[in-house]
Amino acid sequence: MKCNPFLFWQQHNVDETFQDVDLVLTARELGRLFKLAGIDLRQMPEEKADSLLGSYTGAAPIFGRTGGVMEAALRTAITLLTGKSPANLEFNDLASMDGIKRGEISVGGKVVKVAVVHGLENVHKVCDSVRSGGEFSKYHFIELMACPGGCIGGGGQPLPTNVCTRKARTTGLNHDDREVCELRMSHENSEIKALYQEFLRKPLRHTAHHLLHTSYSAVQLAPKNNKS
Repeated sequence: MKCNPFLFWQQHNVDETFQDVDLVLTARELGRLFKLAGIDLRQMPEEKADSLLGSYTGAAPIFGRTGGVMEAALRTAITLLTGKSPANLEFNDLASMDGIKRGEISVGGKVVKVAVVHGLENVHKVCDSVRSGGEFSKYHFIELMACPGGCIGGGGQPLPTNVCTRKARTTGLNHDDREVCELRMSHENSEIKALYQEFLRKPLRHTAHHLLHTSYSAVQLAPKNNKS
């Protein structure tokens, strides 16, 4: 008998029993494992990725660089709100390597103020501005990434990670989005559609909200043990 994991979750709430993440591997660690196992990806034959969620659109790879999450979200949001795809799928004001980027986008007659921020120093500045009611408290959507350049500039990426490698990795992700992927918007992914039709049902409904959304609360830190 084949088990339906979606039905099993609904009946037993397994997400309350098992932790969400068991293990995390960085790109650099994964590369080391490949080398130890004698795996050369350049020599591997092409094959279709496994399902579930093996297929992807151009909106997926750009998540790895600053501004990519914002672009991917705007592509879908504009389409769903206006009923038609945006004329331009790339938002050049948000794709530069500036630490803090601002933009205004017209969506259905409403001007939406957006900002993209990367690097912890810039993240702190913007968060302080939001908390104090400053400039960025008036923005509708802000993307924050701690690593310079986004995930492609993260501590677990292959060395060296510098301005040149970050730019090269960004170029590679943009090429994947523009030239490799036939579809470029997340909501066009057939496997995402099937996931909602068969399990999540509808965005923001109970199951989707419970599994895909994260909430945060303040934690009381233990006092430091100052030894004299």
